[in-house]
Amino acid sequence: MQAVSWIPIDLAAQAVVDMRNAEHQVLHISHPKPTKWSTIAKHASQLLDIPSIPFDVWLSNLDTVPCQGFPGASAEDVAHRGVKNPALQLRGFLHS
Repeated sequence: MQAVSWIPIDLAAQAVVDMRNAEHQVLHISHPKPTKWSTIAKHASQLLDIPSIPFDVWLSNLDTVPCQGFPGASAEDVAHRGVKNPALQLRGFLHS
């Protein structure tokens, strides 16, 4: 898994200004001490008070959510379910 090397926008903007007359035409700005995605996910999970689970477990759970043909469902109900949980509309993409 790749590391995250985000930096604050004001620092990125200053770097672009500082390098505007540089000899090289390409500038790759990154944080000098990247962090792991798992660290970001852990903090987000704690902030939002939601569990963090592996992607394959999440996708398996998503597959258990009926999105069509559940008993008594109207077309409006099915559409509402897709709006309420947009990931349902991406199942095919997520599995590819």
